[in-house]
Amino acid sequence: MPCGRQRQDWKKVLLFKYQESMAHAEVILVIKLLGILLVAQNAWILAKRYFENRRDTEIGKRYGCQPPPQLPNRWPLGIDRLKELWHWNSEGHLLAYLCGLADGYEPRNNLFQFMLFGPRVYHTLDPKNVETVLSTDFEKFGFGARRGVFLPLLGDGIFTQEGAAWRHSRELLRKQFARTQYQNLDHFREHVDSLIDSLPTPHGVVDLQPLFFNLTLDTTTALLLGRSVHSLKGESGSTNTAFQENFNRAQEGLAKRFRIAPWQSLYNPTKFRSACADVHHFVDDYISDWNVRRKTGVEQSSSYSFIDELTRASSGPQAIRDQLLNILLAGRDSTACLRLYPPVPLNNRTALQTTVLPRGGGPDGSSPILVRRGEVVSFSPYVNSRRKNIYGPDADEFRPERWESGSTPEIGWAYFPFNGGPRACLGQDFALSEIYYTTVRLLQKFPLMKLPVSEKDEPTGTEKQRLTLVLSSTNGCVVELGMLIRLCPESALTKGRNPKRVKNKFRTLIKFTLPKRPTLIASFLLDGFSHGRQYMSDFGIQELYCPLTDIQVDIVAVHGINGDAHHTWTATGSNICWLSHPAFLPHYIKNARILTWGYNANVISRKGRSTSADRILQHAQTLVAQLHADRELEDARERPIIFRVVSLTVPRKVLETDSSLLKALEEDSEILQNITDQFAPLLHRFRIFFFWEQERTDLTYTKDYVVDQSSAAPIIDGTERSGIAADHQRICRFERKDSPGFRTVAAALKRYCQHAPEVIKARQKSASETLSTRRWNEASELLLDGCVQAVVEGSAPIRDAADRRLQSSGGDPGSLADHVDGRIQPLGQTSEVFSDSVVQSASMSS
Repeated sequence: MPCGRQRQDWKKVLLFKYQESMAHAEVILVIKLLGILLVAQNAWILAKRYFENRRDTEIGKRYGCQPPPQLPNRWPLGIDRLKELWHWNSEGHLLAYLCGLADGYEPRNNLFQFMLFGPRVYHTLDPKNVETVLSTDFEKFGFGARRGVFLPLLGDGIFTQEGAAWRHSRELLRKQFARTQYQNLDHFREHVDSLIDSLPTPHGVVDLQPLFFNLTLDTTTALLLGRSVHSLKGESGSTNTAFQENFNRAQEGLAKRFRIAPWQSLYNPTKFRSACADVHHFVDDYISDWNVRRKTGVEQSSSYSFIDELTRASSGPQAIRDQLLNILLAGRDSTACLRLYPPVPLNNRTALQTTVLPRGGGPDGSSPILVRRGEVVSFSPYVNSRRKNIYGPDADEFRPERWESGSTPEIGWAYFPFNGGPRACLGQDFALSEIYYTTVRLLQKFPLMKLPVSEKDEPTGTEKQRLTLVLSSTNGCVVELGMLIRLCPESALTKGRNPKRVKNKFRTLIKFTLPKRPTLIASFLLDGFSHGRQYMSDFGIQELYCPLTDIQVDIVAVHGINGDAHHTWTATGSNICWLSHPAFLPHYIKNARILTWGYNANVISRKGRSTSADRILQHAQTLVAQLHADRELEDARERPIIFRVVSLTVPRKVLETDSSLLKALEEDSEILQNITDQFAPLLHRFRIFFFWEQERTDLTYTKDYVVDQSSAAPIIDGTERSGIAADHQRICRFERKDSPGFRTVAAALKRYCQHAPEVIKARQKSASETLSTRRWNEASELLLDGCVQAVVEGSAPIRDAADRRLQSSGGDPGSLADHVDGRIQPLGQTSEVFSDSVVQSASMSS
């Protein structure tokens, strides 16, 4: 018989085995439960996908969707295509390879393929599909993995944000770009001077590409950070040099992460992380320095306003840094631009929900395409801009004249170098201003530019390229520059010759010294500047009526959307133009010259005219330039202007259209917000009369107000308002003197014509006095160092010489000693006075 101690040991053993068996059973139970849950989850996912697929298929049937052709593969799952992509990218010809693929799918411009480990990707070049993704169905597409790709460098900024956060950043930065005063070109002058100083003179061979990248870095850091890194001057020191190197290294890392998305986290080497951290520290130092200067009250330049506003609206230093880096990335790489070499050559969006692309499916490419949630739509501004079915058989050639010849059809969303839709580039005007100014300055200094003999002459697009986040040339942009050296007097050159022929011969000389093909970043800058411009006989300033004597005022009539320089103001039945008919407006206003300005404001194609591709700013610049030219020729520079304008308000009833002008006028348009922000402070300088239509217009199937009262005549302090008992067309066309609205309009114009000369004369006098004071101060500063001592001591000859020089500069001669003693009046708010004197107008809007 076992003793008591042994019995206790057996009990312990049995208890342990029982517990062990129970634990084992629990483990088995847990594993079974996990297995059941896993199977249930997979079943749920499969069921969900099944029902989603059925729902998506029904959507496709409802819209008549058909698939586009599939890119053929030689190996399973498209492995051969992936291999080709990597190969051509390593060879520097990836974009040429993609262009070759697209050539086989014209004119349909759509194809799709399956990626190895990812969703289905639709490659579309159809402009209508691009518009759908970027604009029409903007809310249905997102970035997908893009945020995770860019996060290590860019953080939480406008390029990585979506939804409410993006809208907040967009509005914040939009206001900053609208307020930034770079239009006077002073912002670029110093840096372009540094660029020109870096070039060989009077002639030589140079690689422009790194210099252009340094130029954009200098201008962008000056704009954003308040101080430029001055990379072109070579005085920036080791810190700024290290920043450039780290910024480039970080961008290369982002490009590699982008190519392996959504597995971008697999690429995160130490050098990449270190480069991102160093870039962050560099920008943080600028922000800290700015904070110190602000707290200590040190005077700051106007360029600090950008970072100042970010500080007011951002949650902390990191948020400020993220936004600055996002804009810096865009501004740093804006030198490659426009048609043949857009800044961002490849792009894509991921469908956030199942949706439809309007074209590209089926045998003829006319059916819609079903895009399921999670699938990717890829598009390429680079490939798009080389489509022969859009730009013609010479699409690959650098021929800027295509924009002016009228041969280019309506291209719409086939041309989008600065993106489009709600995410259109905020810095577009800044980039174009920089390009315009730099190009002109370079051509002024070096009118002779050609491909060096040592460089291979390659057709456009066949050169070896470096593709990171943006596009650049692997071998740079090597050109030979030359200055014109006059070897004989101009009179000897033109003596005995037709000056026009000499001028044309000079133009020919310049033309044939340019490269035979547009080298990356350099000579293609001009292609696309005149995009969409059409010149027709009834466009521009035209005189409708002119009194023989005593002209005191110019009245300028400007039509609206789908309007015409003549028909907008002419009654249909009687063919009476009330602006010029002797019995109408000229009968009541004897001292006014009456002009009309015509421009392409078409939002639908009609009467053989294409829709307008210009933006509001471009139309305004054209009007100002043509008015200035007319007033110069007519010796009427100081004559007041009264505008009679049909509003550019978006009609409530309008056909679907691709017009850039109409899209700029849509509700909540950023362009309209910018105009409001800049014009509102000037409203008190104008006299404005708003009119609105009081009768509905016949729209074939219904009658309605084309422009409602709130849009046509907003309630603004200091303005006049009145309705006209006519429809949208007849409020501008008066057939009789008793036509509704005519007498009210004529009386307002007469009153403005009576008051305008006196008001404008007073403003011109004030502006002239301000200008004289400014010139006196400027001239005084120039002479002060050399003349102060002699003038104070009373040297009459030097005093007289100083007075003569000041008088020739526009200042009143007087005692320079007054300036020394500080008794000259301060200049004051000259900018407001000058802007008002240039406007010189009382305005009336309809």
